Amino acid sequence: MKKLFICLILCAFKLTGCERNPNVDPITSRQVVIFFNAKSISTTSVKSTADEVENSIKSLQLFGVDDKNNVIQSFPIIENPSPNGTTLTLSRNIKSLYAIANPSSVWEQATSNVSELMNLTCDYTNTPQSPFLMGGKVDVYGYNVNIELIRSIAKIVVNGVDGFEVQSVTVKNTPSKGFVFAQTPLTIPSSGKVNYPETANTTLYVAENIRQNPTTLTVKGIIDGKTIEKDVEFYVGGTLVNIERNKCYQVTIAPMSEQDCNISISIVDWVEVDVDTHYFEY
Repeated sequence: MKKLFICLILCAFKLTGCERNPNVDPITSRQVVIFFNAKSISTTSVKSTADEVENSIKSLQLFGVDDKNNVIQSFPIIENPSPNGTTLTLSRNIKSLYAIANPSSVWEQATSNVSELMNLTCDYTNTPQSPFLMGGKVDVYGYNVNIELIRSIAKIVVNGVDGFEVQSVTVKNTPSKGFVFAQTPLTIPSSGKVNYPETANTTLYVAENIRQNPTTLTVKGIIDGKTIEKDVEFYVGGTLVNIERNKCYQVTIAPMSEQDCNISISIVDWVEVDVDTHYFEY
């Protein structure tokens, strides 16, 4: 009976994955299972619905960082990472992992430290397209790590209500570059500003931008058969706000008359948060 009990314990260890790869030196390295996910969408009553296109993770680049903020290990691009996790062999000196989802080929070469990672930029001269660039960082403890990836862009949704029919939207004065990883406080790379082509799409994606040189929209629509054009600036309580990554800016336009409209702005995190709604007139 005692022998049977010992055998059952050994079997349990095998089934739970406690048997490590014998080719990994336990003194210098360890195997870690890495899980990735795009940051959760809002579940509030007013929400941004991130579909599979917005959550798509086609490839990943990982950088292992030690306690002195040096990149001591980089990994080949992981294509189509499994939702069941990816097993990697990490140096025991790695204290944190920096991840870039859907990276540009220019980042396949390792950077030497965290400062260089934080200064990586992406090109937004043209309208951002899925799969979207994302960045994330996590401290490494134990043998299972979950990296939450944050989209580097913001989402704008334009809605017409009460008889205002949106015909087209033009994004104006948006940065042509953005940082891969979130900056605190919010800053944007030194770059020019661009306008995106007029589009019939009412869901748009833009780079982060500071309010000192703000992103704006021009919305064309129809009221009672007449065409009207409205310029939209992102005000909250009478003050311009920043355009921040991984947030959704909902623009709702309602007619006041044949010549004028009310515009409301709602800011929704792509995570579970309360919604701030502000109404104002132009």
